[in-house]
Amino acid sequence: MTQAWRLRDGGGAIDRARPLAFDYDGTRYQGYVGDTLASALLANGVHLVGRSFKYHRPRGIYSAGAEEPNALVQLGRGARTEPNTRATMVELYDGMVASSQNRWPSVRFDLGAIADRMSALLPAGFYYKTFMWPPTPKWWLKYEHVIRNAAGMGRASDAPDPDRYEHQYAH
Repeated sequence: MTQAWRLRDGGGAIDRARPLAFDYDGTRYQGYVGDTLASALLANGVHLVGRSFKYHRPRGIYSAGAEEPNALVQLGRGARTEPNTRATMVELYDGMVASSQNRWPSVRFDLGAIADRMSALLPAGFYYKTFMWPPTPKWWLKYEHVIRNAAGMGRASDAPDPDRYEHQYAH
């Protein structure tokens, strides 16, 4: 497998004799045992991994550890999905399914990026004052739904949890 963005010297904890296949945003990629999701994406030339929270500006992988602010991904599908996972902290495994967050319809073409073009009209906290008219709670609930969907981030599963647990904490 040729990966133009991967170092050729073979250093590090990556076992190049054991390739792995994974899906990211519906595209099949390959990595190696020992890769993190972030290192495998970078090796495959994937540099745009998300969008900023408010203005949907393009974001790439910034760091290599737990402090990563940009590469938040959604892991898995269906009932076994986990949102807001740092790509730098996820060890790659064969068959992994991951997707970018905070974008629609795709990370490359995000309609939410219109907020960046309108940033002069969207100062900090604008929605607290702008959407308070008309002064009835039912209108605010409608605005709030739209604002929350525009803000993005990951989505929790709607399906029931398929796993069984020894203890339950109902609080």
